[in-house]
Parts: sequence; structure tokens; C-alpha cells
Amino acid sequence: MEEWLKFIVSNSQITGSPPRVLAVITNRDRSETILKLRRSNYPRLDLGHFKGELVLLQERFAGRAELFLDLHHLNAQSKREVKPLTEYIFQLMGSFFSKIPRVPKVCSELSSALIRISRSRNPSPVWTESTFLEFCKDSQTALRDVSHEVLQAVVSYLHDVGSIIKVARDRIKGVKDNTGDESKDKEPWIVVDPNWLTQNFLGELICQGHHFRVQDGSIGGNWSNNEVSGGLAQAANFLRLLEEVLRSKHNSWRKIEVSLLEDIMQDLDLCYRVTVEDGSGRYFVPIVYGGLGERVLFKVLDTLSAQVDQEAWHEQELQKLLPGHHDDKGQREIQAFCASQHGCPGIELEVDGEGSQETSSSSSYSNPSPSEAELTKGEKFLAASESQKIHLPQGVSKICDEVYEIYAPAAGSGVAKLEVVFIHGLQSDVSDETSFLSAWSVRGVPSNCWLKSWLPNRFPESRIICVSYDASPVKTSSQGTLDMFLTAENLISSLVNLGEIGQSCPVILVGHSLGGLVATNICNRVHKVASYSGADQIPYTKFRDNIKGLFFYSTPFKGLSSFWGSKEKESGDLMSNLGLLDTATARSNEDFAKLRATYGWETRGVLESSETTLYVEGVASTSKNSNRFVCEASARVPFVETMITLRDADHFTICRPETEQSSNFLYLVKFLESILRKF
Repeated sequence: MEEWLKFIVSNSQITGSPPRVLAVITNRDRSETILKLRRSNYPRLDLGHFKGELVLLQERFAGRAELFLDLHHLNAQSKREVKPLTEYIFQLMGSFFSKIPRVPKVCSELSSALIRISRSRNPSPVWTESTFLEFCKDSQTALRDVSHEVLQAVVSYLHDVGSIIKVARDRIKGVKDNTGDESKDKEPWIVVDPNWLTQNFLGELICQGHHFRVQDGSIGGNWSNNEVSGGLAQAANFLRLLEEVLRSKHNSWRKIEVSLLEDIMQDLDLCYRVTVEDGSGRYFVPIVYGGLGERVLFKVLDTLSAQVDQEAWHEQELQKLLPGHHDDKGQREIQAFCASQHGCPGIELEVDGEGSQETSSSSSYSNPSPSEAELTKGEKFLAASESQKIHLPQGVSKICDEVYEIYAPAAGSGVAKLEVVFIHGLQSDVSDETSFLSAWSVRGVPSNCWLKSWLPNRFPESRIICVSYDASPVKTSSQGTLDMFLTAENLISSLVNLGEIGQSCPVILVGHSLGGLVATNICNRVHKVASYSGADQIPYTKFRDNIKGLFFYSTPFKGLSSFWGSKEKESGDLMSNLGLLDTATARSNEDFAKLRATYGWETRGVLESSETTLYVEGVASTSKNSNRFVCEASARVPFVETMITLRDADHFTICRPETEQSSNFLYLVKFLESILRKF
């Protein structure tokens, strides 16, 4: 949603009136931002928690966009649910109209007239501003004798409400346009059919972009005849493509000249025309860049930068070419794209008068390494992106890909007296690489990880560890491919060999949902590895002997009462362990029960009591066989000494306490305290 807001505000500075944005959450929305919001709050959809994220966006875009905090959740496939939303939008429009008595009435009638004329006369969807103003005067007698300022107010208003799109032709003075004329104040274009530009034409280009692939210097798919050099399409081929797209569509498109459309795309910063070394013109089109990949973007940046250095373009013209700040026009589409999932998330390029520098949207870089000066702009762009892929809270350190240290006693205070390892459960948003932390967030405050903010205050001499593993509920070529055996084996190796966990103090394993099953399998696996002979097994033996207890948050030892629910994709390998009465899980439980009796491991747990709604890839699944995701019969097993059912907690809020006085936090604290007293 943040990227959409960037694009929306980029075209709203023409009129000076901030756009009004209403957020609608649908069951089928698959955008990366929405999935990240779901995972960072709760895997179930909770509009109350979405509002917290909207408040942050509202603050960030203050003065540039008015973001309504009225969230709407609907099933877009149901007309019955869409109708109330439509009525609400008309209500907002009516309220907006009522605040400006004269102009809105005229504009409302003009909007209706535009719709009628588009249906009956099939006009060109793009007019000059003078043509549009004449249309306004002819359609509304009230506008025939008004001043030019009033007419401009009408145009601005219609642009703000989306009835038209005003395209300001803001070229830099002294720079020649594609006709060879030096730029001057040019008459704006008016797109009288916004759907034609945003949905039909640009939608067609985006579809073409989905077929992009680089093959030996050419673009595959439907663009196979358009050669590419350094990520820039040849001008002749690009214009030929526009011609083909225009001529293949509705008759009204035939009234549009390719040169006109080219100008509009450049004025909206939807494409960029540059001159390469051989003197030929080339185009970079961000909206169809996605399939080309990061490598091509780097070439584009290097080509553009080289051209700027050679031709000493004006700073403002440079800002029209590279992503970054665009004076009073705000964030442009290319910057929004580069920050999307197809580009390099979190990175924005800013250009000043002395050169270019790469910065992160969340933090700035200082003291670059000496080797950084040797990198090309594309390589530096990649390096900055790679460093920001996992944005960890301050104080959290990465030991390896699977193990993160949340807290450790200060240097010089001696060794830790307790090590607590937290193991998350299945995750609906596997694209969020910090979801292993948000799984343990404070309820309603996704940015507050209580492992970091609360637990160290109770146990300052403890070492708090959080693991991250492939817990995808669906199987792809790169996710959901590890079964329980491999997951436990990998985590054991990382914890013992790389994290040096369990070598000198008691260890407590804490698991949520599937993470509880992973914890018991870790115990089973480390027992077997420790039984091997050889010096290499000594660290594993120490780890096994130092395990003193396990704490479970709603762990389905006998399977889930309602399966994960997504039937659209193949289930991940770990999902098989969550089936009712799964044989492998039953055998693992039996092995763990024997080992617990042998080594005296203490066990405690808490259980949910509320119904849970789960979202995986935008598909909702609600528990049907029970009013709880993990029923009592599945969680209560002989090898867990005490299992407490907590009220007002579902499968995911069970490990998200609201305060330090919440029962789901205090039961864990009491358990850890009892272990410390004994050892």
C-alpha cells in the first residue's frame, strides 16, 4: 500500500490538493504489503491492528495524501458485500461535494456529461486543455462567463476526484524535446477517460512486462522483436510497440497519435528517453521493467549516470531520469517501482547537485568501506539492497541464517545463567524475513518484540535466542521443502556448532504451535547424535544434558482440529506433521515421552480458547471441527505436566501478551524462575 501511495501522490501535486485514499482489504489481495501487515500484526485479519499501520502511513504522507482510517474488509467476489462499500464511497463523495457549494455541483454535472459523451460519440480519450475548457463552457452555462481562474479550479477539482487526469508538460527550459524544439510552457493534456490510460493502455503494457525476459540482448515473449541494450529499448522499436498496441484496441484509440502518447508517458514519468553512446534514442519504461530483473536495472542506472556525466545535464533534468525526489512533484512512479517486490525493497536513490548517493528509506549509510568506491552504481544499489533485506531491531544480532541472539548479558558480567530458545510456528508471510520476531510481538504492537523488551528485565543474566526456519505452509521450488527430520537436524547443528548454545548453563526450549513439535524433535535428534562416539559429539552431549525444560504455546501434539486450509497450492512438507493422528508425529511423541522420563525434562504449556481465522496467500480458513484451532484433546498429552487454557486467546495471540501482567507471559516467567531455582 505504501508503494501505491507513493505513486498516487506523485500525480497529485499538479493541483496542490492532496488525494483522498480509502483502504479496502479483500480476501484475494495478494500484495506483498498486505501480507506483511497481516503477518506483522496477526495472521488473522484484524481491522483494529490494520489501523495502527494506517496511522503510521498517514503520518508519513501528511500533507501529501489524506488517508481515511475507515478500513473495509470484503469478499470482492460477492456483489452483496461490494454494494455497501460502493454506497459508502458515494457517501464520502457527497460529503466532499457538500463542503464546496458551487464548484462541485458544476463538476458533478461535467463528470456526468463526460460519461455520456464517451458512450455516445466515442471521442478521443485525450484532449488539449483549451479543448476541454471549451467543452466545459458549452456543457455548463454557468461557466461561460467565469474567469480563467475559476475554470482552472474546475479542472483541478475534476483531477482531484479522478474524473479526469491533468498532465502537466513540465519540461526543463533549454532542453530539447523529441520534436527538436526547446521547451517552453506547453498546454497541458487532459485525459478525459482515466480508465483508458490507467487500466486499458498501461494495463496492457504491464501485461507485456510480465512476459519480459532477457535473451542474448533481446526481450523475449511478446516483445521478441524489440532489441535491448543495457536495459534500454531502442526508440524505433518502442514506438512501434506503442503503435501496435494502439491500433489493436478500441476505435477511439485510433484517434491517438503515438507521439502524443509518448509525450504523455514522459510527462507522467512513466518512461524515460535518453541518448546512448552511438547517438540513438533509447527508452526505459519502469512499469514493464519487472521481469527484466535487477541486473538490467543496474545497467540502466550506469547508462543514465554516464550520460549525465558526459552531457552535464541540469540537476532537475537528472532528477527526471533517476529515481528520487522530483521537486514539488513528490515521489515518482520509478521510485515506487524500485521499492517494490520486483525492484530492491527499502532502497531509494537520491540525487543532489554534487553527484548521486544511495540511501535507505529507513536509515542512511555512513563510513562506506574503501571498496565501495570501486563499485558501479548498479553494484552499490545491489549492495545496499542486500544489507537491508533483514532489518533487525537494535541489539538483535544474527549468528547464522537460523539463529538470532535477542539478548545476552553485558560483557564482563560473566556467563549466562540460563539460555532460552524460542521456536516459532507456521508462517503465512514467508516473504517477511523478520517474521520469526513478529511471532513473539506484543499484542497490538507488532514492532514490540517482548523477547527483547520484557523478558531481559525479568532475567538479566539470561541469553535469549530466537530461531528462524522454513515454516511455509505451502510448497514452492524454494519454500516448504524441509520435512521435520531435516528441520530439527539443521537447527541442532546451528544451535550447537554456530550458536554454542547449551554448553555451560541450563537450556529451555519454548515452542509455539508447530514450533513445539520442532522442539520435541530437536530433543529426539540431539539424543541420537550425542549417542555417537567421538570428540565431535561432545557439544551435542552437553546440549542434551543441559536441556532442563520445554514450554509449549498451543502445540497440536495430535494434530490441528482444522487443517491449514489452503487448497490452492501444494502443502509444505512440515504440514504433514499437523494432520490429525499423524503417524510420524505420534512416534515422535512416544520417543520424546521416553526421553523426558530419562533426563527429567520439565514441561509446561498454555492453550488457546478462542476461534481462529487464518490467512494463507489471501485465502481464509476458519476452524470448522472445533471452535479452537488446537483443541484440548490435541494439546493435552501425558508428557506435558501442566496445560493451562487461557481465555480471550486464539492460536496466534496465545504467544502475544498484551501486558507484562498477561497470563501467557507470566506462566512462562514462573516456569523459567522455577528452573533457575533448581539449577
